[in-house]
Amino acid sequence: MRAALLNMRSIRKQYPGALALDEVNFDLQRGEVHCLVGENGAGKSTLMKILSGALRKDAGTIHLDGREVDLSSPQAALRLGIGTIYQDFKLAPELAVAENILLGHEPAIGRSFFVDHRKMRELAQAALAKLGESIDSRLPASALSVAQQQLVEIAKTLSHDVRILAMDEPSAALTVAELKNLFNVIRRLRSEGVGIIYISHRLEEIFEIGDRVTVLRDGRVVATAAVAEVDRNRLIQWMVGRELENEYPQRLAQHGREILRVKNLIAGNLQDINLTLHQGEILGLAGLVGAGRSELAHVIFAAQPREGGEIFLDGASIHPRSPAEAIALGLGLLTEDRNRQGLLMQMNVRENISLSNLRRLQRGLFLDQKKERRETEKFLTDLRIKTSGLEQAVEHLSGGNRQKVVLARWLYTQCRVLIFDEPTAGVDVGAKQEIYNLINELAQSGKGILVISSDLPELLGICDRIAVMQAGRITGILNREEFDQEKIMRLATGGEPHEPISFPTQQEMNGMTPTIEKTVAAAPLRKPSNRLMKALGAYGIGIALLLEAVIFALLSPYFFTADNLLNVTLQTSITAIIAVGMTLVILTAGIDLSVGALVAFCGVVATSVLQVDLAYAVALPLALVVGVMLGGFSGALAGVFITRFNITPFIVTLAFMTIWRGAAFMFTDGRPIWNLPEAFSSLGSGRVLGVPAPTLIMLAVYAVAYIVLSYTRFGRHVYAVGGNKEAARLAGININRIIVQVYMICGSLAALSGILLAARMNSGQPNAGLMYELDVIAAVVVGGASLFGGRGSIVGTFLGAMLIGVLRNGLNLLNVNSYVQMVVLGAVILLAVMLDQVRKK
Repeated sequence: MRAALLNMRSIRKQYPGALALDEVNFDLQRGEVHCLVGENGAGKSTLMKILSGALRKDAGTIHLDGREVDLSSPQAALRLGIGTIYQDFKLAPELAVAENILLGHEPAIGRSFFVDHRKMRELAQAALAKLGESIDSRLPASALSVAQQQLVEIAKTLSHDVRILAMDEPSAALTVAELKNLFNVIRRLRSEGVGIIYISHRLEEIFEIGDRVTVLRDGRVVATAAVAEVDRNRLIQWMVGRELENEYPQRLAQHGREILRVKNLIAGNLQDINLTLHQGEILGLAGLVGAGRSELAHVIFAAQPREGGEIFLDGASIHPRSPAEAIALGLGLLTEDRNRQGLLMQMNVRENISLSNLRRLQRGLFLDQKKERRETEKFLTDLRIKTSGLEQAVEHLSGGNRQKVVLARWLYTQCRVLIFDEPTAGVDVGAKQEIYNLINELAQSGKGILVISSDLPELLGICDRIAVMQAGRITGILNREEFDQEKIMRLATGGEPHEPISFPTQQEMNGMTPTIEKTVAAAPLRKPSNRLMKALGAYGIGIALLLEAVIFALLSPYFFTADNLLNVTLQTSITAIIAVGMTLVILTAGIDLSVGALVAFCGVVATSVLQVDLAYAVALPLALVVGVMLGGFSGALAGVFITRFNITPFIVTLAFMTIWRGAAFMFTDGRPIWNLPEAFSSLGSGRVLGVPAPTLIMLAVYAVAYIVLSYTRFGRHVYAVGGNKEAARLAGININRIIVQVYMICGSLAALSGILLAARMNSGQPNAGLMYELDVIAAVVVGGASLFGGRGSIVGTFLGAMLIGVLRNGLNLLNVNSYVQMVVLGAVILLAVMLDQVRKK
């Protein structure tokens, strides 16, 4: 037997709480299509990520052409000729199609450093032409449909000179014609000696294109066989560990009254759409990519504006202006793109399921988290979601299990009309049957179900009627007794139907005897390093702070004195209070560079109020109210510019930083404001039971912020907006309002800090707060927050602020030069970010 092109032996990968791969063996021959199948969470994508260099294996060896290789990075894998097409798109949304396809190996003009854009577009168009596509390579990737993005991903990988091509669900968003083109490309590559690993949940594709098939279940290889020697039933049995009954549930046509009517609807490319949906009915929407099916779903759900026509719910005309209003009316939408539009990747399973239904969990101002856990946990069992528990982050789930989490969210909302857009995309055969049964049960309970699917047999199997769309219009609606695949394709294309792909029939596959290679795997073991990383993630900042304090205590006898420790909290309190507001801003994937300037501006305005001829009992509260309200207004104004005009937060707050700093100097004519009442200074330097007043105010601010972020709908929405704005919007959250609110809070806290600083100095200084924005951002980042949004905590920010405060204090006690202190602080921030990256891996 010829030597294998690829040989993976005893591959092992452990995640926190889960063994993803357990002693997996896999090989690939030249000019072979070796299919890899299994249920969601079986380990298929993990194995491919290890092969592509995107993930490090914990144990095992990989040989290429008989030589052991170390696939330490995707670049290393590409250099060895290993290309991977991932299940989840890895495109840069703002880059052009051509730039994405040639990313990392752009053609240069001669031997210069300049990119040859004309040649790049030509190469990109040639790569797309191989797939039978004519996408404009100058378009940004964000402007493409899901199917077009999938094709760009394939072209991107094929633009490299690959010997091994791993394809993870490449057909998930492709039409029949696009899939046919893809198979032609695969056959051509196979004839050229390229080894191809093909992962798919669509078993008909395995029988169409595969030479061999390996089945994974629970991270272990259960069988390897020649495709020609297995049938569909045997393959399914290996995958799920049991035999499945009928693939589609039996439909009992017991329709009730009309629940939804769309009349003469016009929106974008949609023209004169008319359809009805009844209680207990499953209505399918068929059509090719670009026909307008998803657009229609978004218009009904108020995610896209309606230009004309009417929508009736239970006979009453409705006019929802946002997804939130649509949800309140009883509509739900399971979106086509679960990662970008459906899930908040850094939030856990529980939070994702309950996101659109927080109102029912609210008890007064707070969320009833016990009730939330109790009511969401049943979906783990009902939908067979493979997860370590409700607290596991969704980003660590497989594609199919993520889909189930989105489905669980809408089942939890108890909507009257549910729209499913590609509900089984990326879902294994066992899970598909469960979803079909669930959709059937929802219909039998009296809900109206609208199902959009590119899988025509799926629509034929579960629907009562099918509406066919073509170029933004409904070209026909068929009752169940009229169902005919050829007729539907004719209506979908406006002419003759596409020639169907010739998959083997059930009769052709029956009676074949598989040749099985079984692998017995060892029992799962827990790696100590995973426990260590988990501990570092939860307690790392606290441990670092404690270690830092011990070091300074050993180096300076003055550090651990009560006076010095209270002084640390006093010195840190000003920036720490601002850091609370900055945490909220960064959680929404924003930034606020104007906080230092607001400290000065609001400080001088507040102190000027104290100089007005008023009784002190009136002047002090008035100064506080004016200063804090001015800060809140300033922050809200920045939020409005960011949301209303869609300007990057960095640019908006940079502009306001200059404006407020200039305003502070204009207001005071460049001179400090002196002669403030002595009692005012007690806010900044007074003590209560020996504790500085600013320290107590800081602790109060953190306590309130912790409660708000941890236990209120607002706090959950802040995390949601930062985790995935589009998913949050479609979940019914007013993301613009949340963004304006967090900037308003940040401005108010900056103003409060400015007043406390003025009280401490007993003067209003127009140059106060210089460079505070950097210290504040540093505290939040060191505390574990992600600048990309969606991850961070108030406790982490507090510890981050204290860590920086203790560092400055200790270095001062040791008489370290201030310039050296800046270098040390920068190094600490870098170290914190690096440790966070290691923990996430």
